Amino acid sequence: MKRAKKLLSLLIAAILLVSLSSCGGSKGGGENEAALGKYNALTYSFGDMTLDATGDWLELKSKGKATISVDGDEFACKWKLNGTDFTLEERGDIFKGTLENGVIELNLEGIVYTFAKPGFEPATSPESEEAPVVTAAQDLADSEYADEIAYWNGDWYGWWWITSAAGDWAHLSEKYYDMYCTINLDADGMGQMMFWDDDAGLMKLEVKLDTNNSAPHGILVSTKGYLWDFDYKPGEWVIDVEDNGLDYENLWTFEGTYIDPTPDEAGSQFDYFICMRPWGQNWDDIEDAGERPPGYDWYVGELSSGNTMPEGLGYGVLSP
Repeated sequence: MKRAKKLLSLLIAAILLVSLSSCGGSKGGGENEAALGKYNALTYSFGDMTLDATGDWLELKSKGKATISVDGDEFACKWKLNGTDFTLEERGDIFKGTLENGVIELNLEGIVYTFAKPGFEPATSPESEEAPVVTAAQDLADSEYADEIAYWNGDWYGWWWITSAAGDWAHLSEKYYDMYCTINLDADGMGQMMFWDDDAGLMKLEVKLDTNNSAPHGILVSTKGYLWDFDYKPGEWVIDVEDNGLDYENLWTFEGTYIDPTPDEAGSQFDYFICMRPWGQNWDDIEDAGERPPGYDWYVGELSSGNTMPEGLGYGVLSP
């Protein structure tokens, strides 16, 4: 999680360095004097990832001047408030947000920062009435898909291999990493798959269980999902432990391609191959060590110690 936070901090600092280093804009008017003061950062969010932003701050000064501090770097800029609409502005580059009841929500190129004056807190949203991704254990047990859901739900461990890479990602060609995955299906066989490695969050998929086939555990089919900033088409992922091309039990594979939507170099992309088994599964039936995860010795030690799978690292856009 610390690695993910550092990456986002660097991304925010880069955005501010480019866009705010010579800030100019409308001044805060006299009617906005109540808004003056220092706002401490609480969190920043990107996609499904929300991280602690303690230590960062934003100070609104008179005559529309302001200073924002991110990860120890300070940037001078100017601010404007119109009702509750708040902006930091620089020659056409406008960062929009809101300021209300001592709390600022500011969108920095898709990264949403929350700042608050001392003594103020963001308004809490009422709890969602939507059903959780995973229903109560009894609901799962009563599901017509109970056996299949019990098989898929839980933690999976394996590896992913960058089989070829080009452009901005050429340096990853032939790289080989441990991979982790958590699957959560509800009583209707709908749910999510989330993937990460030791450095970053990777894929996140919404999937459905399909039992209209001969697979003893059914298959999982994606309805939507993404790898960083690259979206998958519905049905692009099909997970079947019986059709993995390898003669090993409780193992599934997938081949895919990541195409960089915003490359520095045209044609930047990479192809990858994934191989996964349930956390706790022994891989000794695979004699070739090159077909086991690169951290397999570590994994065996974790199992011997009774440890659970490492926590996910979040899901966001990461630089090459």
